[in-house]
Parts: sequence; structure tokens; C-alpha cells
Amino acid sequence: MDIHRCRFVDYTPQTITTTAFSHNSDPANFTPKSLRLAIGRTDGSIEIWNPRNTSTKWLLESTIGGSAGGTVEGLVWSSPENETPRLFSIGGSTYLTEWDTEKGIPIKNHDSNAGVIWSVATSGDQEKIALGCDDGSVVVVDLSGGLGSIEHEQSGHMMVLLKVDYYRL
Repeated sequence: MDIHRCRFVDYTPQTITTTAFSHNSDPANFTPKSLRLAIGRTDGSIEIWNPRNTSTKWLLESTIGGSAGGTVEGLVWSSPENETPRLFSIGGSTYLTEWDTEKGIPIKNHDSNAGVIWSVATSGDQEKIALGCDDGSVVVVDLSGGLGSIEHEQSGHMMVLLKVDYYRL
């Protein structure tokens, strides 16, 4: 006699705080095979999804476990042409973290030397990241050195940066 047991578990997933695709959309080109979606959650975990899996359409490739009390508030990919995409996160601290998405471990933590980082964005050439901090400063870091290379390029308060750009016109 075969017995089948079925249990239902009351499971509520952690809230999604941020999402980021590894490549920009380009209707003129095919979707790259390395396209991934990173999802950050309130428990500090990051999920890497593959939308190009032909059998299931979306495949959860890996989950990077979060730390106790940690959260992911922002994710961004840097994917210069012909290079493997690099994943970066911020989360309630002054650090920008680069992740090894295959091993699920941080490659490098870079201290902004400013306030807590609340926003993050890449440049058009994918070689720089701008960090918006709660003390009103913007920190720009250079990624052009390759995997694990995060070099401080410039920082300043937003009003100062806007004034400098105004005078350059």
C-alpha cells in the first residue's frame, strides 16, 4: 500500500526591495545569453534569475544568503561590452559590495567614506558607479580595473557638483 502525505506550510516570502537586469533593453539586438535578473529582499538575500531558460522560461539559478539584520536596498549590474556582468549591492550602510554570483560570496566591500548609501546607478559606459549618500554627497567610483576593482574617483555634495557642471557649459 502506498501512502501519500501532503502538508501545507504557511510561507510568506520576504519583501522584494529592489530589482536589476544585467543588460539594458535593445530592440535592435537579440537578448544576450548572459541576461540575468537580480532580486534583493529585506532579509539581505539576493536571488539570481535566468529569464532565458527554454524549458521553464524563468529559472532561479542561485540565492546569495543574507546576513543577520542585513537588507538589500539597491542592486546594479555593470556589464561593459564583451565582459561578464558584475553585480553590486547597497544596503543600509556606507559600503558598496561586489558579489561573486557563482560562489555566492562578496568579492569586495568598498567604503564610500560618506554617509549611508541610499541610491546607486551606473554610467552609460558601465565603467563607473554613482552612490547617493544620506549626507547629501555623491560618490563616484571607477570599475574599469576589472573584477574586484573599485577605485574612488570623486565625491562632493550635490550642490557643488551641479555648480561645477554649470560652469563647464
